[in-house]
Amino acid sequence: MIDWILRATELPNIHPALVHFPMALLPVAIGFDLVGWVRALRGRPGGDGATVALYVLAALGAWASVWAGEQAEESLSGLPRSVHDLIHEHEEWAERFLYTIAVVALARVAVAWWGRRGRPVSRGVLLGARAAVLVGALVALRLLAGTADRGGGLVFRAGVAVMAVPAEEASPTAPEGEEDHEH
Repeated sequence: MIDWILRATELPNIHPALVHFPMALLPVAIGFDLVGWVRALRGRPGGDGATVALYVLAALGAWASVWAGEQAEESLSGLPRSVHDLIHEHEEWAERFLYTIAVVALARVAVAWWGRRGRPVSRGVLLGARAAVLVGALVALRLLAGTADRGGGLVFRAGVAVMAVPAEEASPTAPEGEEDHEH
């Protein structure tokens, strides 16, 4: 299904390209939500559309990352049992993050919808619901950090999906015609 993408890139699978979306989007969503919550406390609500979109995109990015991670795992073979255990731990953290960010995104959609309905709930209830979403988002951020840490460990410590470069190719050389000048 995604073979055309893999043919256009040097990546062995699409997982490393997708994982960075929730990593970038969730902290930005939390920032937008925090600013919006403070503005709402001061009686100047607004910005729900962008905040909701960021949470939803973070959740979709998480889903795509988990899906691509499962595809990547299927392509790995010949790894020691200890590495498979690390992959399984990374996968468990990723799934916890996915479920948490999905709930947070849905809750944030609901809060925005309640806020637009024209005062069916009190301002205090709405602010409390937004605060609860922010707490959930911070939990999701912690799960994301744990997932990323374990994924980074798989790549940089265990060398999963990393191809070794022969020693003669590993040292950088100046392009032809350029000389090494000290400044």
